[in-house]
Amino acid sequence: MPTSRALVTGASGFLGRHLVRALQRMYDVVDGVDISAPDERCPGPGRTYLGDLRDVLPGLSRYDAVFHLAALVGGRGGIESGPLTVAGNLATDLAFFEYVARTRPAHAAYMSSSAVYPARPAARDAGRNGAFRYAEGSVQPLAAQFGRPDGTYGWVKLTGEHLAHLVRERFDVPVVCYRPFTVYGPEQSRDYPVAAIAARALAGEDPLTLWGSGRQVRDFVYIDDAVAAIATTHRQESAPELNVCTGVGTDFLTVARIAAACVGYQPTIRGDLSKPAGVDRRIGSPDRLNTWFRAATTVADGVGPLLESLARNGHR
Repeated sequence: MPTSRALVTGASGFLGRHLVRALQRMYDVVDGVDISAPDERCPGPGRTYLGDLRDVLPGLSRYDAVFHLAALVGGRGGIESGPLTVAGNLATDLAFFEYVARTRPAHAAYMSSSAVYPARPAARDAGRNGAFRYAEGSVQPLAAQFGRPDGTYGWVKLTGEHLAHLVRERFDVPVVCYRPFTVYGPEQSRDYPVAAIAARALAGEDPLTLWGSGRQVRDFVYIDDAVAAIATTHRQESAPELNVCTGVGTDFLTVARIAAACVGYQPTIRGDLSKPAGVDRRIGSPDRLNTWFRAATTVADGVGPLLESLARNGHR
């Protein structure tokens, strides 16, 4: 049988490292592209092409499956403070889709974001006792109307989905656009909210401070569930857009209480309204995803392994 090959851009990042491991159980060769070298503590891809993917991809031949995760984000702080930096992702997205159009892999995956959904749901939706969940069909890149995405980052990702649609239509390459909600877990940078809260709890901070009021609600997805969802579904041509979510909303106050309980103390938990808070509520509909995969890890189960990872690595 011929050797099966997969390529992951952003392979040295949080999601990329975990996805590489999952794909190594499915493909004979999993290579990566990243501007940063792989973490020596983590099993990496078969080969990592170091450099800007705009320079690297034109020299690469065809892979059976390609996954585009490379992006500049930096958590909520990066989204709020660096809109022009985030806009630079348009150039890397274009380079990826040019590569896909040239080499025509059997499968391609574009890592979009839940930020493509409106920052504030329409009044008719927001009033449903806070139970509103975003379904994939509520935002379509070529639709005449859609709500305003979450900042420049949301607009960039929506544009990426538009490019994915063009590649599907004109070059007959199936591309799945994944819309991850709030992914967290071991090895995540403290630039991201759950890891930041866990690190403060591990340090025994009292009061334990959260960005915003702490009442913001998110759909938290444990990293193992996120990468399993992608690995399981990336060959499904019937799902051009796919939420990576649980359908369960949890506020940051609850996350902080869970982290503190895991550490073994009861701090005062308070919000800092001077810090960026993001949207009030963002929960995804998992109905389409559940056709193939169902997330199983609750926040209560997922925070513990994150704390253990932070402790092992000195709160890095």
